[in-house]
Amino acid sequence: MTYTNAPAATIHPIALALFSRGKYCPTRANAIGLTNAYPTPLSEETHIIKTMQEGTVYVYIEMDHQMVSAASAEINAKFKNAELTDCATLPQAEGKGHMKKLLFFLEQKLRADGITCCYTIARAESYSMNKAFAQLGYTYGGRLVNNCLIYSGLEDMNVWYK
Repeated sequence: MTYTNAPAATIHPIALALFSRGKYCPTRANAIGLTNAYPTPLSEETHIIKTMQEGTVYVYIEMDHQMVSAASAEINAKFKNAELTDCATLPQAEGKGHMKKLLFFLEQKLRADGITCCYTIARAESYSMNKAFAQLGYTYGGRLVNNCLIYSGLEDMNVWYK
């Protein structure tokens, strides 16, 4: 899906077939900040394949043949909800609205698939992620103090839902 307000940016769902063609690779995931310091092993191809087989949807934006932003939705079909997570954007691509486009794209897909509630826990220190969820109409549900081990230590996480 290409957005008219960013004609050079295209959103791509990551499909299992991409692995066999070499289009998705751990070094690309690492390039946008999804490294081993993150709570889930997103730089490991086996993890991505396993979670995709379990229903997680991954999407990314590519510009000039480079992945610049990515996000995922971990779907719980039984309870019709999904966590929007694994959000990352290259520093040089920040401030262009890529993450909001990805999240909106995921929301549309999830709604079409019968998901009635989307939520996230965003790093409290990440102004841009919290701003993106607020601008997309999510409701702030509070802060989980010292909740998640990311990068250098325990971090506070903000809960957002819609």
